[in-house]
Amino acid sequence: MKYLLISTICLSAFYITYRLVFRKETNFRQLRVYLLLSILISGLIPFSKFSINIDLNPNESQEINSSTIAPENNEIILQDFVNGEFAIVEDQKSNFQNINWLALLMKVYHIVSSAMILRILIQILFLFYKYFKSDKIINGKHILIYNHGFKNSFSFFNWIFINKDKSSDEDLQKIIEHENIHVTQYHSIDLLLVELLTAVMWFNPFVWMMKNSVQLVHEYLADEGVLKNGVDKVNYQALLINLVTEEKLISISSSFNQSLIKKRMIMMNKNKIKKGFRLKLLALLPVAAFLFFGVACVKGQETEKKDSEKEVPKYHDGVTAIALTKMNVLYVGADNPVKIAVSGFECSEISSSITNGSIRKVGVNGDYIINPKRVGTSLVSVKANGIVVQKTEFRVKGIPDPVAMVAGKKGGEIKKNVMLEQKEVIAYMQNFDFDLNFEVVGFNLSTTDDKGYTIESKSNSNKITEKQIEILKNAPIGNRINFEDIKAIGPDGSIRKIPSIVFKLI
Repeated sequence: MKYLLISTICLSAFYITYRLVFRKETNFRQLRVYLLLSILISGLIPFSKFSINIDLNPNESQEINSSTIAPENNEIILQDFVNGEFAIVEDQKSNFQNINWLALLMKVYHIVSSAMILRILIQILFLFYKYFKSDKIINGKHILIYNHGFKNSFSFFNWIFINKDKSSDEDLQKIIEHENIHVTQYHSIDLLLVELLTAVMWFNPFVWMMKNSVQLVHEYLADEGVLKNGVDKVNYQALLINLVTEEKLISISSSFNQSLIKKRMIMMNKNKIKKGFRLKLLALLPVAAFLFFGVACVKGQETEKKDSEKEVPKYHDGVTAIALTKMNVLYVGADNPVKIAVSGFECSEISSSITNGSIRKVGVNGDYIINPKRVGTSLVSVKANGIVVQKTEFRVKGIPDPVAMVAGKKGGEIKKNVMLEQKEVIAYMQNFDFDLNFEVVGFNLSTTDDKGYTIESKSNSNKITEKQIEILKNAPIGNRINFEDIKAIGPDGSIRKIPSIVFKLI
């Protein structure tokens, strides 16, 4: 991934220089050299081992990766504070899993690149198929292949595919001369190179522009070679206009379109090679030097970071403890007590931060309170004198509902005189990790009279009202007493409706 990113940046820089400095030049051979060297150098610079250390942030504290302190099995850990001693326990895997966008993007990248490479292979195989199915004539260093399946003529290495039905013998000879220039100058190698380049860097628009520029320079070279061989320029230009399109291997869109013909006409009528061009070609050197220096600086920073990580000592005896003092998870809407300590450091030298929530110090002995924002996970980072020494991930859950109780019971049989002595309905956190207060803010009491009619009364607090006590007094033994529509407010201020409870008077 890093190699691809660096080479993409280098190639883009070289092509921008080409567009700014060389685009209108007429020394086509050296333009081709520049473009090919740009591709080669862009592929080699990322392999450079040279590095330059530049201290960009001299006052910034170093950070060490949590992996330098975490256990070798790289499992996420939780640390509980038990009887005043720190102990490390394995955290269960969180059910909440974030999407790995980088992995998803890499999958898309590989799918597109594979499809483009497959397309190149299919086109080459198709070309071989046409070669073996067509009539062939060896003509010097190239082979003429007569095929009626292609609309126009084109070349691939030393193969020249022609369609005799589309042109006169005189025009056909000019076309063969044009394609022979492509053959003798090995333009097919360039085309295969840039096609593979676009398959690897398809996401970079400058790569597609470079591909078009390489194909255009090929046509300039072929036109130049044909005219040097004595072909009349006016007749040759007329032939270009008549042909309009020309099929090329490894190119879905035609490179011989009308806009390309216009550019070729302009270049054929331009004054050739200016004396100062070779000096312009030297622009390749400062661009390459600048990119080489930039990559060296980046690698120097990476090396410095790795070295600093190696120099940070591993603390002994448990290193860092992030201890949940009363539970093994964090809860949204509650003050979660935490104790943090680092071996060899005073509490005043320790600081901490958290994702998905807030953390604050509440004492001088390493006591903290964590307040998560939402269900999922929170990552706690601990620093000692500004250096990160531990990163630990905790699960975050919502607070479960409390249960309602009267006379210390959640329902069932109750003596009538005991029920009449009760003053309130309480909300109780059953089997919870630490003390958490919920207060009942309303409920409805109901029962039936001797005729089977429902009698009910509502309370807007946790207190059993006088009217409700009167209903209880009149209720016969054996009646069911229902406490329904019970509402309780939690420490986060939210009101919850909790399950009803039912008693039988005995």
